[in-house]
Formats: sequence, C-alpha cells, structure tokens
Amino acid sequence: MISLIDVTDRQSYPLAVKQTIREKDEKAETGKRQKKTGKKPRKSVKKKPAKLRGRPKGVLNKDKLKLELSPELLRSARVIEGSLEVIATFGGGQISGIGRTFRA
Repeated sequence: MISLIDVTDRQSYPLAVKQTIREKDEKAETGKRQKKTGKKPRKSVKKKPAKLRGRPKGVLNKDKLKLELSPELLRSARVIEGSLEVIATFGGGQISGIGRTFRA
C-alpha cells in the first residue's frame, strides 16, 4: 500500500493498494533469509591467527549497479511506478521515478 501522509493533520491518503500472493518458492526463499539472520549459539572461543590488514591482492571492484531484486521488491517497484504516474497526471509537473521520468 502506498499512501500520502499529511503530518500536520495526522491523516493518510492511500494512492495504491495491491494484494500480493506469494508463490511457494518465494516463501521458501524468505524462510531461508530469516534463518540466516538468526543468532547461532557460540562455540568455545579460540584465538585466531592475526589477519593481514587492508585489501587482499587480486580483489577487484564490484559493479554495484547490477542488482538482482527479489520478486517482492519488483512488485513494490511496479506499484510505486503506477502511483507516480497518477501523481504526474494530476500534478501537471515532472516527477522522477524508479528509472523513469514522468511528464504530464
């Protein structure tokens, strides 16, 4: 759900409401993500050998522009783009969205 919020009147105005039905593979993926973030019991603490400081040799920069978005984020992006189109038609101006520029 995407809403405009008036903070002075403490009022919310919904722009877009979309029901999401996740598939089985998406549910399994989120379950794996939640398990990864859970705390694990600590084992006995052993001293590790001192590591070298700095960046290891041969490591290259990673391209941060190539992101792999989850299906949930892709659905949210579509809803946001649709609501930006609605705002652009009523506002009469130019709005920059997710990878697009909308003009009325």
